[in-house]
Amino acid sequence: MRILYSTVLYLLIPLALLHLFFSGLKNRAYWSGWSERFGFKTFSFIKKPVIWIHAVSVGEVQAIISLVNQIHSLYPQYHLHVTTITPTGAELVRQKLDQSITHSYLPYDLPGVVKRFLQQLKPRIAIIMETELWPNLYANCENKGIQILLINVRISDKSFRRYKKLVFLLRQVLSDIALIASQTRQDRQRLIDLGANPDKVLITGNLKFDQPISKKIIQRAFSIRNKLRQYRRIWIAGSTHEGEEELIFRAHKQILKKHPSSLLIIVPRHPERFNKVMILCKRQELKYASVSDNQELSTENHVLIVDTMGELLVYYAVSDVAFVGGSLLPFGGHNVLEPAGLGIPVISGMHGQNFREINAMLLKNDAELRVRDEIELAEKVSLLFSDKKLRQKMGESGRQVVGQNKGSTDRILTLIAERL
Repeated sequence: MRILYSTVLYLLIPLALLHLFFSGLKNRAYWSGWSERFGFKTFSFIKKPVIWIHAVSVGEVQAIISLVNQIHSLYPQYHLHVTTITPTGAELVRQKLDQSITHSYLPYDLPGVVKRFLQQLKPRIAIIMETELWPNLYANCENKGIQILLINVRISDKSFRRYKKLVFLLRQVLSDIALIASQTRQDRQRLIDLGANPDKVLITGNLKFDQPISKKIIQRAFSIRNKLRQYRRIWIAGSTHEGEEELIFRAHKQILKKHPSSLLIIVPRHPERFNKVMILCKRQELKYASVSDNQELSTENHVLIVDTMGELLVYYAVSDVAFVGGSLLPFGGHNVLEPAGLGIPVISGMHGQNFREINAMLLKNDAELRVRDEIELAEKVSLLFSDKKLRQKMGESGRQVVGQNKGSTDRILTLIAERL
């Protein structure tokens, strides 16, 4: 089965290269690191045994920052190497982690490519974030005695349906993994149904509950908010996708009718879309400024576009109300825990299935409001702007939900210690 899988991957290589090329037209970072994706990177400069950590993109990197920092502190005798798939994830690694922690792109899952990568890196242990299942990579790790820890694993409804069709291939992949740390009971059961050994699958919770909020973030947020003191109320739309921004701008125009001194902060999910969002804002006849302009906002500005990387948490902390994007349209939603942990009332659309359990917790504890469209979005933001007690109650409830579910990082660190 793995031979057939590898044959198909080899045939898809031209399409993968075309994808990198055309993605590079929007974000030139995609044009770098091609050799790394084929395993052509030397690690001869590394003189210590290696702990290898993989996180796909921005969300996964953000979630492992605390874990990586603690591993770095606890095990100075090891060299930490992080791989990502996307350039935005790579940029966040460079911004948020210690400079001694190295980075490269994860190579394509081709037999010769992953063999070359592992021979160069020689990791003692591989810590893979979330549901990354690579048959050739894991088989090569197994052959070389490299223990694989799959952490923070969740299996969405969509993924589970897809994986069930590949159960014969996945059963072998899962057998190559030393230990799987799943988020919930449901995730554990789904992994077992796909062929994982029940003795290897534990429940450790969700790392995203442990995302640290540093004093630097709070101080920077306070400084920004002080500069925006002319705005009586501020709401943020974080991690927005194509199609959503137009709806959000329409909602803000309605909000301005009731709260003319309010400001919308919008943070597009993908940096290559910053310019498009600015064009959309102009079309909606909303005056805007961008963070990269580094200019003071006047009361004539209705929108602040965050066109810089890695500052979403800061701008959540600046705001009175947070709408979490990817949920007004069917993109699956994004991390609602970031604003909730800051004590900011959360609004989400109806398409937050990627964070179903977390959304359910926040809804159950009256820390989140759901909206179907831009009309309801405008109504809920206006309601929260007008009701200080409701904002405070929702914010405190969200903070409590996050606090009560912390601890995944410590549980995973224990599992790592047992294997080192």
